[in-house]
Amino acid sequence: LPSARGTRSSKPPPPQMALVTEAELGSAPSYMKSRLDVSKVNAALMEFQKALGAKYAILHTPASQLRTLAESDRKRHSVYKSLQTDEVRGMYFISEEDLKSVHAIKNDATGKNLIAVLRHVGRIKEFKHGGMRCWQTRV
Repeated sequence: LPSARGTRSSKPPPPQMALVTEAELGSAPSYMKSRLDVSKVNAALMEFQKALGAKYAILHTPASQLRTLAESDRKRHSVYKSLQTDEVRGMYFISEEDLKSVHAIKNDATGKNLIAVLRHVGRIKEFKHGGMRCWQTRV
């Protein structure tokens, strides 16, 4: 039987998160959703998903191909690798630092509300890892 893990390049991409529905957004408390509508929440969710995919594409680059990456991507690979501990093995997550690349979620009141709504509707789960806040995908 072939091994279940396979080769490093055959690791699966992060799972696709379902878009938020009107009913789910309606279930969030009004202080949390403020002026957000379902299109803004889903735009942020899609950008979150895109950033997650980019992170794990770099992280799953086989060692033999690391030299072909740009210097900045090699540095990111090193940082991502250092965060991969037994505690988070098998999880797909994004850190505060990674979240800076998600333009729809800024570090302002709206961005914080977007994260709160995504947590409320069960798309992401917040946890602490490596001294920073991280968000795990939930399918």
